[in-house]
Amino acid sequence: MRSAFWPFTVACILALGGGTGGRAQEPDVSPLDRYLVQDRLGDVATRMPLSNSAAEVLAWRIAMSARVLVGFEASATEIPSPVEPFTRVVLTGQTVHSALDTLVKLDSRYSWVERNGVVVIRPVAAWNDPNDPLNQPVETVSWDNMSPASASRSVGTLMHKPAPASVPFPPPERTFSVHVASGTVLDVLNQIVRSHGELSWAVSFKSDSNAPRYSLAISLKDFDAHMSSARWP
Repeated sequence: MRSAFWPFTVACILALGGGTGGRAQEPDVSPLDRYLVQDRLGDVATRMPLSNSAAEVLAWRIAMSARVLVGFEASATEIPSPVEPFTRVVLTGQTVHSALDTLVKLDSRYSWVERNGVVVIRPVAAWNDPNDPLNQPVETVSWDNMSPASASRSVGTLMHKPAPASVPFPPPERTFSVHVASGTVLDVLNQIVRSHGELSWAVSFKSDSNAPRYSLAISLKDFDAHMSSARWP
């Protein structure tokens, strides 16, 4: 396992729009060897000390800047609210591999691996936790004509969640098929972003009664910052 990884908000990203600036990414270069470039949000950067959600924001910024497929499982362990003074850490100009290594050095709750073209960032303990929802086994997943919105809802059903309301992409949504003969929920999420080709996924779980009003949230976001999300109470 290679060790590795939103306080930009989704609203900020959507308001600024998508697209990447700087030099174009070469399609034949390994995703881990691509360079982070400035885009409409500016530099790929964060600040120290980190906020609780900073690693998730940084993971999305890496995906958007280098146009790589990323999956992120948020840690249930929260870190204390940061206090000043802050130090800005700029990752623009680094390779994806180097940026991911930097991310996990900044937030040691996470580690990362690359799985068949998808960079997956998870809490360190999640990889071998049999009770982690993403490690639950699935069989014969065969979904055709899926949109990001329907895909996020369908992943929830794999975890025995009823169909929720979801926030769709702006039309038209690209449709795709997902087929996993045998594997885990994690494998299904990775296959969703591979089949689409320009998506990244993020999953968070809340079990504390004092937490926000959802126990599961699944988001799918493309390189132009369009997002589909589904939440379950």
